[in-house]
Amino acid sequence: MKDTKRRGKPASLVYRWRLSASLVVFASVLTGGEALAQSEGALQGAWSMVGTECPQVFEFSNGQPEFRDRGSSVNTGIIIRGKTMIGPMSTCSIGRVSENQGLYKVSLNCASSIMFDEISVSLKLVDAQHFHRIDPDFPEISREYQKCSP
Repeated sequence: MKDTKRRGKPASLVYRWRLSASLVVFASVLTGGEALAQSEGALQGAWSMVGTECPQVFEFSNGQPEFRDRGSSVNTGIIIRGKTMIGPMSTCSIGRVSENQGLYKVSLNCASSIMFDEISVSLKLVDAQHFHRIDPDFPEISREYQKCSP
């Protein structure tokens, strides 16, 4: 991938930031909004991109998920705790959540060690064990995540 810049950030950093933000959005879907209130407990926890084995990304201590190597360049996981989403590069607070025909748009306020940003992500819940993160700019592009258990 060509290392282009977007808003002064290297492309790889933008990708990782969007990935983290998307995960945070998912967290907001899990904890925010009236329509999601019934799913709140089921959506909390650790999630990894389908195709990645959960034990490669997470370890569990007393039933609580932690990243094996949060800074890894191949980390595709997120952890949702309450109204906080923790991704590989940032931590986000879940803000507004709106729903339209089963598609949830989540507003996240994210921070890393070097920047702050507000982003939106779109999520489509498949079932209690899977969701799709959809790129808001390119809805035909999505990634599937699976729930990880201890």
